[in-house]
Amino acid sequence: MSERELVAQLHQAIARAHATFADAILKTAPAPAEGPVDRLLPVSAASERLGFSVTYIYRHATQLPFMRRHGRSWRVSQLALDEYARTSGQPGPRAA
Repeated sequence: MSERELVAQLHQAIARAHATFADAILKTAPAPAEGPVDRLLPVSAASERLGFSVTYIYRHATQLPFMRRHGRSWRVSQLALDEYARTSGQPGPRAA
C-alpha cells in the first residue's frame, strides 16, 4: 500500500470520527413528553406580577429563587416565579 493510500485512509477515519463526535455533541435532549415547560422571562414580567420595582428585583436577585443568570443579564424562570407567587401569597397572573 502506498503512502498516498495510507494518508487517504487515515483522512477518512478522522472524518468519520469527527462526524460521530459532532453528532454526539450536537444531539439535543428530547422535549419532555408531558409536564410544564419553563420559559425565561424578562425581569419586568416579575415586576408586574409581584408588584415590586424592577430596581428592587435586580438589587435582590441573588436572594430571589426565580432569578436566573443568563450570560451577563438576569432572567426570570416562569415556573419558579409561579411557585414563588403561589407560596408567598402573591396574586396570580392577571387575566387580559
